Amino acid sequence: PIWRGRWPVLKLIGHNQPSFDQIGEENLLRGLYLCQRDALIAVARDPRCTQRHSRVLAEIIARMNSKSGMAYPGRASLAKDTTVLPGGRVYPEGGYTEAVVAKTVSELIRFGYILVDKRAPETGGRALSHYTVARPSVEDLQREITAHIEGMWRAGSRFEVVLRIAHDQLGTMHALTRINLLSTS
Repeated sequence: PIWRGRWPVLKLIGHNQPSFDQIGEENLLRGLYLCQRDALIAVARDPRCTQRHSRVLAEIIARMNSKSGMAYPGRASLAKDTTVLPGGRVYPEGGYTEAVVAKTVSELIRFGYILVDKRAPETGGRALSHYTVARPSVEDLQREITAHIEGMWRAGSRFEVVLRIAHDQLGTMHALTRINLLSTS
C-alpha cells in the first residue's frame, strides 16, 4: 500500500501484490469469519472511521459468500439495509443514501479494509463490484507495530523487546515478539 503518515491510502492489487482472487483464497484458508471479525474490530478502533463505516462494512460482510469469500451487493441494497433493521424496524438515526454508501465504500477501500474488483457475469451483462475483506500484510503489521513502539518510546515508556524465533511443522519460520513494560520507579 501507499502510506501517508501512519495510514495506508490505497491497497494496490497487481504488480508484485497478490491478486483479488489470491486474497479471497487466503481469507478462506485463514478463516473467513476470523478475517471478517478482524476487519470489523479494526474499523471500530480506527479513529478515521465512524459508525457509518462499521454499518456499511457489516452489511457487506453479511452478504459475503462463505465459499468464495466475496460479496457483490449493489449500493441501493446497501443503502436500504443501513436504514431498515431485520424485522422491519427502522434505525433510529436513519439510514444512508446511495451516495453516502458509495463514499463510505470508497473510504473503506482507501483505508485498506476491503478490496474491490469489477466482474461481469459469465452470461454477459453489466460488471458488478465484488468485495472481500483485506488482511493486513506482514509489512503493514510490522510498520504499525514499529510506529506504536516508537510512539511508546517518545512518550517516555521504558520497555524491553523479547524476540523468539520458532519453526512450524512445515518449516516456516515465525518471529514471536513480546514487549515487557518496565517499571518507571
